[in-house]
Amino acid sequence: MLFEKERLGCKDYFIYSLVRERAELLDTANPEWAPTVDLGHDKIKNSVTQLAVSRNARAQKSNENKRKYDEMASCSTSRKIDEWRLFKKNIMLMVVSDFNAASCSLNESIDLSDNINDDIDNHNKCCQTENIVLAEKCCQTDLDMAQLGRQQTYMQHITDELSSTKEQLLSTQLTEDSFRDHDEKTKCYTGIPSFSLLMHVLNLIAPHIKRNTPNALCQFQEFLVVLIRLKLNSPLQDLAYRFHISVPTAQRVFDRWIHVMSVRLNFLIQWPEHEELQATMPMVFQRNFGKKVAVIIECFEIFIERPSSLIATAMTWSNYKHHNTVKFLIGVTPQGVISFISEA
Repeated sequence: MLFEKERLGCKDYFIYSLVRERAELLDTANPEWAPTVDLGHDKIKNSVTQLAVSRNARAQKSNENKRKYDEMASCSTSRKIDEWRLFKKNIMLMVVSDFNAASCSLNESIDLSDNINDDIDNHNKCCQTENIVLAEKCCQTDLDMAQLGRQQTYMQHITDELSSTKEQLLSTQLTEDSFRDHDEKTKCYTGIPSFSLLMHVLNLIAPHIKRNTPNALCQFQEFLVVLIRLKLNSPLQDLAYRFHISVPTAQRVFDRWIHVMSVRLNFLIQWPEHEELQATMPMVFQRNFGKKVAVIIECFEIFIERPSSLIATAMTWSNYKHHNTVKFLIGVTPQGVISFISEA
């Protein structure tokens, strides 16, 4: 009896009476989880308590609605299953009735046919619903396939455009692939008449070029740097921009290759015999200068930087060019082949 009084007295500290369900052990959001009324202090305000009560009521209402919705969905599913089972059962009864038609009464047949008709109507309705859902799914699939087709077309267009842009970029770069099968381009940049001859000259020189450190250019591009500078007299800054390297790198490449080329290609400079000159002399040259000309002499000067030595400055100064230069004497045969080059 004493325990009952104490239990009844504890309810005064909770919001709800004992007729309501008590909170679960871990349901801390429930106002009934802990005492909040008449605790002898004002730390817990009534507004906070009222908010907790209203929040708990909304949560309970939401849970109740969800439970009802789940029950309705479950009932609907079970009802459809029962209807389908009933339909199959009636079909079986109809088959059996066909075999036992002689022993069945007219009234029973009418009742059975009515039930079957009702079941068939219900089944038709279900089939119509399923057809509508299936049609909607098919429409969604068609839309998805159409969108996929457009995306594939767009991706193919982007791929073709990327390939075309890549080909154009490669054609503008000075690489081995851009010179292959382009003899006119090869002659324009290097002075060598064909790409195959250019590769023969490269194979003659490249094995003797030292490559101690990783370079930004391949051997073919380094060879192009030297030939373009010799053929077009391009500044080092221009070559650096064309090959995406620095000016000091272009200078080192030129110096490294030009010395090896002077040694490996020295055998090409030969003084021909007099009989060979006369036998191969062009007719235009013979009509204008006769057959006794053996060589055409030309002297030219190349600008250089001013030397630090005063003696070298005086020796390389050119009054004609008004600049420090290096002077060379070359001999050219009537056929246009260089047959002699003097030292500087």
